[in-house]
Parts: sequence; structure tokens; C-alpha cells
Amino acid sequence: MPGNAADFSINDTFDTFAEQAVCFLNLETNYRSSLSPVGIRLGNRLTGKPVHVDISDEPMKKGICTNRNKFILGPSGSGKSFFTNHMVRSYYEQGTHIVLVDVGHSYKDLCDMVNGYYFTYDEKSPIRFNPFYIGEGDSLDTEKKESIKTLLLALWKKDNETFNRSEYVALSTALQLYYEKLDREKSVLLQSNIDPVDYRTMKAECEEKINRLEAKLAETTTNTSTPISIDKLIYKAVSTLSHLDSIYTEAAVTKKREIIGSIYPEKLCFDGLQYRTTRINEAVQLIYDTTNELGAIKNRKSSDFSHLSGRVERTGIEPVIPP
Repeated sequence: MPGNAADFSINDTFDTFAEQAVCFLNLETNYRSSLSPVGIRLGNRLTGKPVHVDISDEPMKKGICTNRNKFILGPSGSGKSFFTNHMVRSYYEQGTHIVLVDVGHSYKDLCDMVNGYYFTYDEKSPIRFNPFYIGEGDSLDTEKKESIKTLLLALWKKDNETFNRSEYVALSTALQLYYEKLDREKSVLLQSNIDPVDYRTMKAECEEKINRLEAKLAETTTNTSTPISIDKLIYKAVSTLSHLDSIYTEAAVTKKREIIGSIYPEKLCFDGLQYRTTRINEAVQLIYDTTNELGAIKNRKSSDFSHLSGRVERTGIEPVIPP
């Protein structure tokens, strides 16, 4: 048997023909760069030459793997954090949205370098979050409800305790009633008395939104030396939308990702067969709805678009005789 025959014992060897023996050969070549437009730069171990490698999309397309999960394994000091920093920085420069759980502050410097958001905590300043908060444009979907119920059960029950069906149903009902109450806050505020706690909550949210808008307005005023022309911005936006297909076709990969990211503000989920997204940009949705409505109007057999159609009689088949 060719190859590593010397490493096999005599009991594991056998005689065969050359045509069948070559099937046991491992054919390899030198490292070469991938043709994929995305990836990271690694080094050839023998020559030190940089090599472009796609470790995410290309293996999926070739059927080598079925997901993009990665497992970086090595002893202490072998360069795990160094490689992760390099990989994260490379993906960030290619327009990827990065969310990283950092244990040990190994990536804080990289986050500061790209002006990212780094959240940390200690005993004096513990981390806090509101699991019931729903951001602007988001909705209370099934996934959000299940995550909140799982969190409440974890805080309610001990590790060795279980919950029954009635407790789970009661928790689901209470959660649904809580969000229904929040939805009625506006009408309650206008029609009847509101609890002081709810009023303070609503006031804090409104003040936060006002401060955020005022900060954006002040930043725009400071960074702009000349007055902003709304007409020019609208013309540019309409022109871009009118030629979006050609712009996308001729754009580079980074620009294409920006266009897709503007249409789908949330992450695209790929289940192996098709893509799906939970939300589409509101402006794109309005354009799509308007297009559908125009198509429905176009397909009608009889329509009258005149503003005077309610006052002037139709001419019918024969021409109208003037008085």
C-alpha cells in the first residue's frame, strides 16, 4: 500500500493492483487564495505568503459543511484571541455586524478602535436590562414571548424545581395582559386617570426620545456649514430608487450589502433552503404596497380618475349634444 505503508503493521497490509492502490493516496497541493469576495487573510505555513481564505460562505456552497459555526481550539498562548481579533476585524471591515461576548476583555481595544459599543460590569456597577422593553418598530412576536417566559421561570423556580402546566398558562396570561395594558396607555391617559408609576414610565420614555432627536438635530446643525436642501435630498433619493437595480448590479460587494441591509434592517435567516426576515424597511414596504395598489387599479375594467367625475355625466357611446 503506497503512502504511509511503513506506519502499518504487517497484519494491516495487503497486496493489490496499482489502479486500486492509487485510490488510497491523499492528493494535496500548496495553499492558494480563494476566489470568494469575502474572507480573511492567513499565512502560508511554509513560505509565509498571505493567502485569502473564505471560512464561512465557500464551504457552505461547496457542501463541505452545513453551517458557519467555528470552534477555535488551542493551548494557552497559542494565539486563539489573536486569531479571533484578526477574524472579527476582517469581517467588520467587510460590512459584517459583529456581536461578541468577551470574557477577559480581550477584544475591548478592537471595539474602541472601530468606535463600537462595549458593555461591561462589575460588582459596583452591575449590568441591568429590561426584558419587557420593545423597541420602536419591533413587535411582540412568539419568540419574544417565549424568551420572557423562560427568563421568568428561571428566576421563579430553583434548579431542582419544575413547573406544571397551570403555572405556565397563568404566566402566559399575565404576560399577555401586561402588554395589553401598555397598549392602552395612550387611551387611558386621554380618557381616564393613569397610575403614577405608569405615568413616570411614559414620561421617561418620551423624554428619552426627545433628547435623542434633539441630539441628532444639534449634530446635523454642527456638522453642516450650509443649510440642508430637502428638495435635493428627495431628488437624490427618488433617483437612487429609480435606478436601484442597475446600482446593485454594478456595485461592489460592500455596497450590495449596504443596499440589502437598508431593505432588511434585521438579520437574514437562512435555513438551508430559503431566506427569511422578520421585518422589512418601512419605506420599502410603502413602495411595495403602493405598487400593488396601482396594479390593482390598472387591472380594473372601469375606472374614473377625474376629480369632476361626481359632477359631470358620462358621455356614453354617443357624443354629448351641446345645449
